[in-house]
Amino acid sequence: MARTTPDTPPTVRFYQAAGGEFFQLIARLATKAVERGLRLFIVAANPEHAQLLDQHLWCHPENSFLPHGLESEPNPELQPILIGTTPNDQNGATVLIVANSLPLSNPGQFDLVVDFAFASNLDPRNHLASRQRYSHYRNLGCTMEYWVQSPAGGWEKKI
Repeated sequence: MARTTPDTPPTVRFYQAAGGEFFQLIARLATKAVERGLRLFIVAANPEHAQLLDQHLWCHPENSFLPHGLESEPNPELQPILIGTTPNDQNGATVLIVANSLPLSNPGQFDLVVDFAFASNLDPRNHLASRQRYSHYRNLGCTMEYWVQSPAGGWEKKI
């Protein structure tokens, strides 16, 4: 992958949203990555989920454009944001957004891995799965961060 800091462990950043739309959060994070000149890969659960993410990024955020494409389309290497079902280096991404519930076997392929924590009151199964992914990355030696959405909508780093 396109690691810029190969001698340091990757950072895995978990976001726990207070509520709202999952796709909108992904769009906001993707916007920030593009604004910083970073290349991004979004790993979806399956091809249908990848299509939904693709459609959402065409519409959100409103009044803006997020340059992106699907890994199955021509010239994926040209896309600043690439959406697919298996993390790969087709576009030289340094940031990966995990939009499925599976842990990465090799997060060290990226500088930053973004994952999501789900509150136990929303769905106990997703909550347990996110805790297991967090432990998985910590056990691999990743630098862990945990961000929680405040009632005002901002983000606070907890660890």
